[in-house]
Amino acid sequence: MSAQTTADSAQRQQTQALYANPRTVLVVPIGDNDEPVCREVRQRVPASCVRLDGESAISLLRSDPFSVTAVVLSGDGASPMTTSILEAIKNVAPRVPIVFLDERKTADSEKTMRRAGIHYYSHLPANLEEIAAVLAHLAEAPREVPEWSGHRS
Repeated sequence: MSAQTTADSAQRQQTQALYANPRTVLVVPIGDNDEPVCREVRQRVPASCVRLDGESAISLLRSDPFSVTAVVLSGDGASPMTTSILEAIKNVAPRVPIVFLDERKTADSEKTMRRAGIHYYSHLPANLEEIAAVLAHLAEAPREVPEWSGHRS
């Protein structure tokens, strides 16, 4: 089995896990820094954690935005690529809360992210206990149930 086939299989399994558990936190690392958010989510938050690249995350959210409780983005808040991915996520799933972990600690990148409509902002290295508390709150909050979510059981 090739490395690409193994990666594709792992991604399919994660996506299937998403539909099996409607309380899912989607982690999308964009930059160079890779916070251990999924580990903290698994240990402290009543939700599953799925890690996808930006394109796969947008595709998943486009097909079923109600399957995700929250999105955690980590990257450079001043980067056009980060802004582009954030805008794409907001376009396909405007009601999904976004937690942003910024690789930079600048007032400009924080302002840019907050204007884009994120739910929570922090810089890296992040306080994982605080982020886990935010995600736990989001996972336990009542959710809007769609009449039709776009996929069939």
